Amino acid sequence: MDYKKLLDKILWFIPFRNLRYLLRKICYNILEIEDLKKELQEHIIEYKREFKLIHKDFYSNSIYMKITNAWYPNYTYFEKDNFFQLLTNICNKYNKLLLLSYTQGDCDIEVFSVYGPKSKIIESKSKIKIFWTCEAHIFRSEYKDNCLKYVNLSLGMNHIKHENYIRIPLWIYYFACINLNKDNIYKKVIEINETKYTKTKFASLIATWGGANNLRATMYNHISKIDKIYCPSKFLHNDDSLKNEFNDNKLEYLKQFKFNICPENVIEDGYITEKLFDAFNSGCIPIWNGDRNIEPNIINKNSILYWEKDSDNKELLKEIERLHKDEEYYNNFISQPRLIKDNATDYIYNQIKQLHDRLEELIQDLIQKQ
Repeated sequence: MDYKKLLDKILWFIPFRNLRYLLRKICYNILEIEDLKKELQEHIIEYKREFKLIHKDFYSNSIYMKITNAWYPNYTYFEKDNFFQLLTNICNKYNKLLLLSYTQGDCDIEVFSVYGPKSKIIESKSKIKIFWTCEAHIFRSEYKDNCLKYVNLSLGMNHIKHENYIRIPLWIYYFACINLNKDNIYKKVIEINETKYTKTKFASLIATWGGANNLRATMYNHISKIDKIYCPSKFLHNDDSLKNEFNDNKLEYLKQFKFNICPENVIEDGYITEKLFDAFNSGCIPIWNGDRNIEPNIINKNSILYWEKDSDNKELLKEIERLHKDEEYYNNFISQPRLIKDNATDYIYNQIKQLHDRLEELIQDLIQKQ
């Protein structure tokens, strides 16, 4: 039916021409809107049909991942991380797109850390569950089991033999774990061993707190008698240059110092953070306290000045003072290798290869079940 013709016949009964024209215009517009609405509805139905097909195809080629109890401030930060890039590369190998999920539900891959309740790990129904920590158990006792019973893969620092566990201490991420390349690892080991920079200042201490038994304060009080110690972080803060001049680039900041006072927070089996390797990478002599048996076949113990917790450290303080005042003696000390190159290369490569192989195995199994 032609509604416009019918409308015209009805409007002829209105004796006022201007009113008749106005009503005709209004009614025509209403009819046109209705026609447009109908057309739009038809398009929406078609678009929905096409979107379902696209979404089905897209979803079948995507793997969704989320992080829980995260150590990262946000997902944007995590996307730049080596671990995420490694997972992305493995997914791409099988023509799958790895996407971060912002939903609260379960997903394909869920990565957990220790900054939240353990119940979230136990209750999660995600298809692949990965636990990762670089924290000492003394501060996170509920995680001392490394969640081995609840996840498909657990990554930590302790020396544990378990089919679901790989030891990946934090410092290993210095060695480009994204790509499995032994030559590149060897080159990085050599680079660390040969690192030297012109030193203009005595020592630095970068920390947010004093550590167990306030050990950092004890070390500061003794070593600062030799020369000034710069503290650019929250603990004993006396220097703003890390932020103002070095844009919070720790490694660039450390390059100006002969020594870096960098004890671990606690002594625990296998516990070692980035502190020692930050000193190595910046050409500093580390004044360190931690597990004496740490990486015995990898780190040259003679390249470290070890601070004994329950000692007056008189001989060590004499050594620090001599190194500080005797340039030749200092240069000889700093010239010795920090890492045992062949052992370090093999160990780092083997740990990263285990990580690659296990992640690829889990993702392959996930794809087969999709």
